[in-house]
Amino acid sequence: MKAIGLVPFIALMTACAQVRDPTGGPKDATSPLLLSCEPASGTTGFTGTRIMLAFDERIRLDRVRNNLLISPPLEQLPEVRQAGADRVVLDLTGPLSPKTTYVFNFGDAVVDLAEGNPVKDLSVVLSTGDHIDSLTLSGLVRNAYSGAAEKGVSVLLYNQEDTAAFRSGRPIRSARTAEDGTYRLPYLAEGNYLIRALRDQNGNHRYDLPNEDIGFLPAPVEVAPGDTGSLPPLEIFRELSASQQLLTYSVLPDRALELVLGRPAESLQLITLGGGAHPSWTFEITTGRDSALAWPSDTTLLNGQALVLVDGSAPVDTLTYRVTGTMPFHLGVQALDADARGVPLHVSRPVARVDPSRVEMVGDTARIKRDITLEVDSTDHRLVWLKVPTGTQPPGKVRVLPKALKDIYGGWNDSLIVEPTGPDPKTFGTVTVDLQEEQGGTALLLLLDGQGREVRRSLLAIGSRRCVWERVPPGSYRVRMILDTNGNGRWDTGSLRQDNLPEQVLHYPDPVQVRAAWEIGLEWEVSGP
Repeated sequence: MKAIGLVPFIALMTACAQVRDPTGGPKDATSPLLLSCEPASGTTGFTGTRIMLAFDERIRLDRVRNNLLISPPLEQLPEVRQAGADRVVLDLTGPLSPKTTYVFNFGDAVVDLAEGNPVKDLSVVLSTGDHIDSLTLSGLVRNAYSGAAEKGVSVLLYNQEDTAAFRSGRPIRSARTAEDGTYRLPYLAEGNYLIRALRDQNGNHRYDLPNEDIGFLPAPVEVAPGDTGSLPPLEIFRELSASQQLLTYSVLPDRALELVLGRPAESLQLITLGGGAHPSWTFEITTGRDSALAWPSDTTLLNGQALVLVDGSAPVDTLTYRVTGTMPFHLGVQALDADARGVPLHVSRPVARVDPSRVEMVGDTARIKRDITLEVDSTDHRLVWLKVPTGTQPPGKVRVLPKALKDIYGGWNDSLIVEPTGPDPKTFGTVTVDLQEEQGGTALLLLLDGQGREVRRSLLAIGSRRCVWERVPPGSYRVRMILDTNGNGRWDTGSLRQDNLPEQVLHYPDPVQVRAAWEIGLEWEVSGP
């Protein structure tokens, strides 16, 4: 894999000082200018311990620790300080490696005193050898699932033989991605390298935390003069934890305990520590089984209670059930699209009892009593089915009166109007996707709304390459496809240890505009990421 080209030698930036009139005119948007650098950028045979930069106006330092990037990284961080009104001094506190090109990139660490305008592209290149390495490598880092560009990610380069350095060593070159996810690694020597991406949570240039996102190319990258090819994107992901972990948790206003886990759960339990409340818990586990809502049967005396989360038979972590704010008394109820089973009512808290006598059908001119039933779903106690007898349904609407639904904490619903027949089908659109690709295998197609939320999904088996989504509300959508290599109906992340990349995710290039009573046909020629 080759992706390198020669870059011109970087000359020292010099300019004449500008005289600026400190009046009450327009806001100063001009950055300070670098007047001199000692030693000069591009110096070879460097044996000193200090770098001094002089600017054409008064400056100050801003977040040096976050902005300064030294490549290759130093074992001992240098001391950076301001000297006088317009100078910056960097003092090395440890030795440099022999025959090595060093890049000191200051980022936005130096700004003018008055307005905070940063000096752009401020870097110093020095070599302890007899030449400056002059090859460069560039590319893009994006999210493996969403495809979004990732800014502020470290891109790290290692010698091909140094396979353990990503976890325990230090890179020979490093860069951070820009706003658009691009990166550039200049001043490289010819050779073969391993390239890694890391969202470095603790700033040590090592992959050593379970909540750090990573990306890698499985094959070494060859750096050679004259090559102009580009690297494939580095797609970052988060590995599954070797053991279960509780990443975050919080108590929601409706009193469910929201749990976010490091890997798919087997079977969850919550056990009370010590004395106090001992409620039973009902778990709602997501499709990917890596997050869940835990509903206590009783919240009385539960606030501040310590709990142990158990997955399977192994304790995972301790946590505290701590509420903030007052629980809404009335249930939130949303009527979804009707199907053969009736009208599904999605409820904000688990339902304990229903009262069908609190439901009435309203005709065009008079209130009509009907044999209407309410039934809590057998597997999801936050789902209630409203059923109207077949053949008796007039063109009216159903009114669900207060106290028709009562939750496990004693709250009930407010009044709600439901249309048993659902909205007019002519107010929806239809989206048909025809895949044209040769990769075969199982594909998971997702329809996403304008906020990126999944609204429809279809699992296409081998040999099936057409998907039809009906009754899609008007709006702007995106289509995403997961190449589901193991056929489990969900996206699977990657594994550095097993050298497995995440399952490939492809994105239809254009937004899909759905209009009422329209049929939209998409022919998707799938050629790769």
